[in-house]
Amino acid sequence: MKKILLIPFILSVWMCSTTSPSNSNTSNNEDTIEDEIDAVEKPIENKIYDKNIKTIWAHKKGWNLSNPAMELSAGDVMNFSFDLLGSDLGDYYYTIVHCDAGWKKSDLIQSQYIKGFFQDFIQSFKFSFNTYKNFIHYEVDIPNKNMQIKLTGNYIFKVFKDNDPEQVVFTKRFQVYDNKVITRAKSNRPSTIKNRNYKQEIDFELDLKDLVIPDINRDLKVIVQQNNRWDNAKYNLRPLFIRGNKLIYDYDNGSNVFDGGNEYRFLDTRNMRFRGQKVQQITLENRQTSVYLFAEEKRRFKNYIFYEDIDGKFYIRNQFGVNQALEADYIQTNFALNYPQKIENGEVYVFGGMSDNEFREEFKMTYNVLAKQYEANVLLKQGYYDYMYVLKKKHDFVADVPIFEGDHFEAENMYSITTYFSDPICNCDKIIGYYTFKSNLPQ
Repeated sequence: MKKILLIPFILSVWMCSTTSPSNSNTSNNEDTIEDEIDAVEKPIENKIYDKNIKTIWAHKKGWNLSNPAMELSAGDVMNFSFDLLGSDLGDYYYTIVHCDAGWKKSDLIQSQYIKGFFQDFIQSFKFSFNTYKNFIHYEVDIPNKNMQIKLTGNYIFKVFKDNDPEQVVFTKRFQVYDNKVITRAKSNRPSTIKNRNYKQEIDFELDLKDLVIPDINRDLKVIVQQNNRWDNAKYNLRPLFIRGNKLIYDYDNGSNVFDGGNEYRFLDTRNMRFRGQKVQQITLENRQTSVYLFAEEKRRFKNYIFYEDIDGKFYIRNQFGVNQALEADYIQTNFALNYPQKIENGEVYVFGGMSDNEFREEFKMTYNVLAKQYEANVLLKQGYYDYMYVLKKKHDFVADVPIFEGDHFEAENMYSITTYFSDPICNCDKIIGYYTFKSNLPQ
């Protein structure tokens, strides 16, 4: 009889404050995990430290395509799930930590923002079945009967093993908010003529209602995100005008202007019985399914074409499965992008929710000189994925989207506006407003 090795693991969640993070989205490989997590001066990122951990997914329970954000007073629940490749069972635990708006660890102690246990065992885990690739699927909901969240703000969901907080498995950002202010927003053409056909200007106003803010510029911080990305987020925006209890954010200097970009490319591996759209070949060798996509073209300078995308997100699905989390198999997915020559001043990545909107090493593409194309081979769980090809220039931590995807004002993007209040009572950043909307929806 085969023995199963039991390895204890622990999950954690942190709450963060609102100071502006550094532009770094990648850390030095020589840094220790403890340094990255506990260093007060460094923002905490979405990061995986165990290569066998796959498909980390955080969303509002009952809404798989939601942003990783929950409303505290509405009784929302965040669902966290992930897979451990292989068949060796691990015991996982979780906890939560509070951060500022810049995702730096706050000075609060756990009893100030956690009610109940500070860490708890994850009891929900199941083995995959009807799959070629063996894995164990774990899930946990927050809040639950053992752990509740007391304060709003930025949080980190942290996983560690062997009951040792220093042996971190992964960290995942999420947000907890209460809407104390009313946010109204829309996307417009930029004020500068040269950007009118390519960029999107996000103008908005905050209605404070009867909320008293001692110092607007000091105590209120606003961040605008595009498609749940943090690399190009606009930080610490200040009102241009104040009209009674309304704060107007309508700039002419480009502080609230984003690249329009393009609709996301998509990958559909829900059905492996036939070749779907964009799939050139499906192979099965040594109990591993591989998918080869047709080589794609850059879309820069091409006309804009609207189609529905899911704003860079993904969802897991096996069209013939009953339990999607357990029956969706892992597919070796091969991407290819035609390009005449290797770009010398940067690296090319497959980018989207599948990579946590970050420059992950496993999503970096290599250049094939003979085929004149960039290539990447990524292990992905069956499902539907939005993605795009981006360039990460040397010494730059913002994805250059237009170089491969084009830039169009007409593109439909999802924007999130988060309002933080630096509360002197708790000496922390609370989220008092969270608002999402889509730009340029067709009428």
